[in-house]
Amino acid sequence: MVMLLIPTKRPNLPPRTMTALSIAGSEFCLKWKSESRVESPSTKESLKAIVCPKFNVFLVLVPISWWLHFVHPTEYKTIFACAFISKFPLANLLALAVDSLSMHVGDIPRGILHSTSGNAIEFIIALVALIRCEYQVVQSSLVGAIVNHLLLSVGMCFLWGGFAHYEQEFDAKAAEIDSWLLISSIMVVLFPAVLHATIDTNLSDPTEKQNILSVSHGVALVLLCIYAAFLVFMFISHKDRYIDGKRRSSSFADHEAQGQEHVLSTMSQGPDHGTSDGHDNRTLGEERPQRPVLNLSVATMLLFLVIATITVTALFMIDSVDGLSETSNVSKEFIAMILIPIMGNVPEHLHATGLAVKGRLRLSMAVVIGSGIQIALFIIPFVVCLAWWTHKPLTLLFDPVEAITLVVTAVVVAFMTTNGRSNWLEGAILIGLFAVIAVVFFYYNPAVSSVRAC
Repeated sequence: MVMLLIPTKRPNLPPRTMTALSIAGSEFCLKWKSESRVESPSTKESLKAIVCPKFNVFLVLVPISWWLHFVHPTEYKTIFACAFISKFPLANLLALAVDSLSMHVGDIPRGILHSTSGNAIEFIIALVALIRCEYQVVQSSLVGAIVNHLLLSVGMCFLWGGFAHYEQEFDAKAAEIDSWLLISSIMVVLFPAVLHATIDTNLSDPTEKQNILSVSHGVALVLLCIYAAFLVFMFISHKDRYIDGKRRSSSFADHEAQGQEHVLSTMSQGPDHGTSDGHDNRTLGEERPQRPVLNLSVATMLLFLVIATITVTALFMIDSVDGLSETSNVSKEFIAMILIPIMGNVPEHLHATGLAVKGRLRLSMAVVIGSGIQIALFIIPFVVCLAWWTHKPLTLLFDPVEAITLVVTAVVVAFMTTNGRSNWLEGAILIGLFAVIAVVFFYYNPAVSSVRAC
């Protein structure tokens, strides 16, 4: 057998490009080596960490809700209440699995995992409602999740953080970028509503209905592209700004000149110098434990088990929404937009509020506002594209009251965060605005539009 050795020609790259590539390779190897040495607990210790939390006592409501769904399907209030309360311990276990799993991966997957875990329950509920053709629940629950994050969560952080500290500061530059992302995404989402207002409001013409559906698909694709660009901006092109909070030059020439210095500083500071929230690295390094609570295998199994349990429980909860709305004085909009998002976000609310009380408002803002951005730029358009792929006519044509609520929420939060400072009064204003929205939707029960019908 004759072996032919074909010499390969080395690519003729500019010296500056070769320097940048070598620096990037050095960073990657350094992070991989440091993260591969993460000490994992034993399986016994991991199982003990899963069982010990006191909130797990509410997990007994999961089989109860399942049993009621099959044996007493007309007990809508009891089924919804059991499934609703069980979301809290399930969300806590999901956060535990994701946090432990993120200790075994790199910075970029770690940031995506942390930002996704806070919205996992909303995403699962939206998918289940989409399967059940409950388009009103899909749209209302996602809009409610955005409002919940931006008004209630940020308000709680400002309020309790203001009680503990006279005034707190956070990264105004990052908050400005986040605010513009929110306002832009929400304004883009409103274009189907503008198109709807200029044509037949009853959508009696099938051609006009198809036009709105096509516009929604195009807008969803654009939003996904914007979210991808935001990830590149946060994790690659302007990573230094998000890592150490210092504003650096935006030119690649200066970035290359400072690259070696960044690698050396990373070597001296250790593996915890990476960031997952995109705003304050050193604060996050203090918060994240040096040793994961669960080992890799247990965390992975727990993640899949919790996701499966949440999916089945959400399926039964969605089936009880119509009956609950008909047998009680609670509107379907209030259930989908206020109640459902609140319970799934309780662990994230408590975590972000605790960080604000400890004086780490920058990190808590990254958690809650980052979750709102992900819903607006990723989850909503992704669900619309998924419906498009499965031939379900889900559009971005939101209810007028929901659209106004989105605009008011984004504008108020943008103005609140422009100066990079907060106090307890601003938190009280945000919570008061959320309470007003909750009262409005408690009595608001619109007729189902033909666009929101299956």
